[in-house]
Amino acid sequence: MKLIRLQIVTAAGFAVLAAFAGAAHGQTARSGGGANAQLTQQMQQLASERTTLQAENARMKKELDDLRKERDTLKKGQQAAEGRAKAVEAALARNTRRST
Repeated sequence: MKLIRLQIVTAAGFAVLAAFAGAAHGQTARSGGGANAQLTQQMQQLASERTTLQAENARMKKELDDLRKERDTLKKGQQAAEGRAKAVEAALARNTRRST
């Protein structure tokens, strides 16, 4: 009777060990998990680069707009100077005709 009881306890012990071994095996890291982490890191890096490029693009657009405004101001000044030069030439021509 002690032998049967010992066999039952031993069998139960093996059953418990087998159950724990199965549970431990189920908790092992899955293959390909590192690839997901790497992809996540790459996505974060790309998002960071995108944000940086968007900020640089906005800065360059503002700089371009400022340069266009400056160009337009210079063109207006040039046109005004050309207009004054023509007026001076016309006045000089009138004065030259009168004095001759």
